[in-house]
Amino acid sequence: LWLIILSPNHSYQDADNLPKVKLGKKDLQYVERSKVLGVIIDEKLAFSHHARAVLRNCWHAWYKVSENTSRKRGLNTSSLTILFKTIVLTKLLYASPIWLTVI
Repeated sequence: LWLIILSPNHSYQDADNLPKVKLGKKDLQYVERSKVLGVIIDEKLAFSHHARAVLRNCWHAWYKVSENTSRKRGLNTSSLTILFKTIVLTKLLYASPIWLTVI
């Protein structure tokens, strides 16, 4: 399956052989990937760029939460669990039925 993603702001290098598409008075240009509702969609519907971005974002968020916490000081386990569920898990699960198959 091959999909062409259209965007009014970016261009795709192989677009010379493809038909011109207009939306109103604006020409749409072909792109390799685009972000729609926070999900990065690529031309092959592989979602690998999105999966990498989500995992990188989750690791960064968890690092920020836990960098000043240890067993002896900082947040207790229940507070860390709540933060994990609200910050990390929500990022990981957003639109996961669509893209989670690539991991």
